[in-house]
Amino acid sequence: MEIPKQVTKNQAINYAIVAFCDLLNTANKDNFNINEIETFVLGAMEAHSKSNVKNIANIFKESYKDKKIVIRVEESKI
Repeated sequence: MEIPKQVTKNQAINYAIVAFCDLLNTANKDNFNINEIETFVLGAMEAHSKSNVKNIANIFKESYKDKKIVIRVEESKI
């Protein structure tokens, strides 16, 4: 599927929800660099059509509504 060139505000929010949930489900989430977020957003846009992304985002919102998510940021030791 082709990445959409334009999206509405609500579609952008829904793509962000899908991308964030994909990040939470990746095996490498403990070693994530913020510069890699584009991979998840573009992946969400490639995998889901603009007309379907709202349904997918709603499924994720329902699935995660009672879960607590802890994000820990560590300073690089370089």
